[in-house]
Amino acid sequence: MLTKILLSIAFNGVILYITQHLFQDLSVAGGLKTYIYFGLIFGIANGILKPILKLLTIPIKYASLGVSLILINILMFIIADLTLEELFGNTYDLVLQKNLATYLKTGIVVGAFNWIKNIIIK
Repeated sequence: MLTKILLSIAFNGVILYITQHLFQDLSVAGGLKTYIYFGLIFGIANGILKPILKLLTIPIKYASLGVSLILINILMFIIADLTLEELFGNTYDLVLQKNLATYLKTGIVVGAFNWIKNIIIK
């Protein structure tokens, strides 16, 4: 159980690292600790909030052919970003252009990698 949690935190940090290098709109302030904190916060948000949101949006998911799942991933990323800002200020923070295109790109990539993570870590 503890191994699964630690692997999930590490994988979420790696997802952020990969996403940062894919897009110029996203950078990370604070180094390795930011990746760890992001992994922890993102994992908690995915573990608690995402199942609730997926349950509440079942009709929308079928009507939109699954596009609402991308919106949920974007929301999880925004929650993790805002939580980092609230907890640590600018010390450990995601620095990104706050526009729809940036959130859409990162939501798609983070969601895809998270899907892969869920297949690997069961």
